[in-house]
This record gives sequence, structure tokens and C-alpha cells, in this order.
Amino acid sequence: MKISCPNCAAAYELDDSRVPTAGLSIKCPKCKKPFTVHRPKADAAKDAGRPAVPLPGQAGASHHPGEARAWGSRPAPRFR
Repeated sequence: MKISCPNCAAAYELDDSRVPTAGLSIKCPKCKKPFTVHRPKADAAKDAGRPAVPLPGQAGASHHPGEARAWGSRPAPRFR
């Protein structure tokens, strides 16, 4: 898992298996300030690869009257 120090923003890679469910208190190697790392939530990891709202053309997207549509799905303009 990727973590970053909240004090100096230094980024590190940490093995998930080292983090207990209660969290792991570590000291930043760069600035020496302690901070706690928590395991990522199972729901967050599951939802990370999926957008919260389906984009037009994806499963779950609907087109109701008045709803915004993708540019290519607009009806042709009518001229009088």
C-alpha cells in the first residue's frame, strides 16, 4: 500500500500484511515525526477501480428526459 507522511508528504510503499487491524504507529524516516497508518477498508479497495456514477454508455447508465447525455448521443437538431 502507498502511504505518505502527513507532516512532510514523503511517500513510501508499505506491505499491507505489516499493518494490524488497529493500525500501525510509525516514524517518518525523513522528518522523524510519528504517525499512524491504517489498513485500507475492504469497500474502498473494492470500489477504487469503479467510478461512483456510471458514464454514458456504461452498464447502469440511463437516459431519462432532461438528463445530460454524451455529445454523440444527442438527437439531430430540427430546423423549421
